[in-house]
Amino acid sequence: MGQRVRMALRGSVHRLCRVMAARTDADPDVDLAPASGRGHDPAWPELAPRGGTACRCFPDPPVSRVLELRADGSGLDRYPVRRWASLLLLALLPWERHGLLASCLSVHPLGPAGIWVGWSLAPEILLPLAALAFVVQRRVRSGDSWWLGVGLLLLGGALVSPLCRLAGTLVSGHMLQFMILCIAAPMLLAPLVATSRLPLGPSAVIYGAAIWFWHLPPVYEAILAHAALHLGAVVVLLFASVLFWRTGCGITACCQKDAMAAKSAHLARRLAPVLQRAAQVRGRRRWC
Repeated sequence: MGQRVRMALRGSVHRLCRVMAARTDADPDVDLAPASGRGHDPAWPELAPRGGTACRCFPDPPVSRVLELRADGSGLDRYPVRRWASLLLLALLPWERHGLLASCLSVHPLGPAGIWVGWSLAPEILLPLAALAFVVQRRVRSGDSWWLGVGLLLLGGALVSPLCRLAGTLVSGHMLQFMILCIAAPMLLAPLVATSRLPLGPSAVIYGAAIWFWHLPPVYEAILAHAALHLGAVVVLLFASVLFWRTGCGITACCQKDAMAAKSAHLARRLAPVLQRAAQVRGRRRWC
């Protein structure tokens, strides 16, 4: 198994070298001079198979440190963190050419033909989800209920699946994602947070203010236009939603969750005619 991984790693690195070599005309800062005859420089890792010609790639220091190993596998066992980081990086490289490493929170209208390949593997989304999955795994092993895993799957589906890109294309996709982000996933993940001492009234005000502020026309346009602002808005919405559901569940034992779901559905119905923003109007034409 280890030999197969090393062979796959060598092949991926060689393809990477060829891609970098093809970009030298466009980017003069990339140096692909042969590394044979020189000692192994940690900042310029030699990437070559046995008996092949080495090339020096990745002048960027962070990437160089991650790939500080030889392609024949020597040193992989000594640096397990670098090994797995390198394998993860090389595994994600083929996805980049299809735009799957771009954040789905930036508006790129998604048509019917690309619905099944509209996944987003952006690191700024995957890394927090991986950290949350680690916490959920520990809590589930400690005896907590299975709904934490279901909440994590819903949250991941809303931010990684094609639904995330569809939310910037169609109002219906946006509302489905929004219901997951502010009701379904926070309600299931609320037990991860310690019981809040904040009364239900203030937490409900914060929750409602976050929802309505998100949908103010200037704010909503800015959120759709800037991926970083969109990511921050998602974090704020999740925080307010988890706080509300944790406070409400601690006081009423979630006995009114059906009423809250009905009110949220009514809110979605009232907001739907208002949310015809320019980006979604353009995206809707692809589906008509």
